Amino acid sequence: MVQPSLWWRYYTEVIAKHTMTTGSYLVACPALDEREIVYGAERAADVCYSMHIESEGAYAFVEDWLGHTYMEYGDPC
Repeated sequence: MVQPSLWWRYYTEVIAKHTMTTGSYLVACPALDEREIVYGAERAADVCYSMHIESEGAYAFVEDWLGHTYMEYGDPC
């Protein structure tokens, strides 16, 4: 699992510099160390599932532009 301090550093250095707007979603898989901003809930679901499968069942999630968790695959622990 990613340490909160590392995630916060990544957020402040990378994600905050890329403005997320209405209709955008952050898709992430800590096991793969991949994050992607996509537009549309269906696209976010497809990318999240692909990350989950690619990581052999590891945790992957989607957050909306307000930071609310929209979808999760796998166990976050």
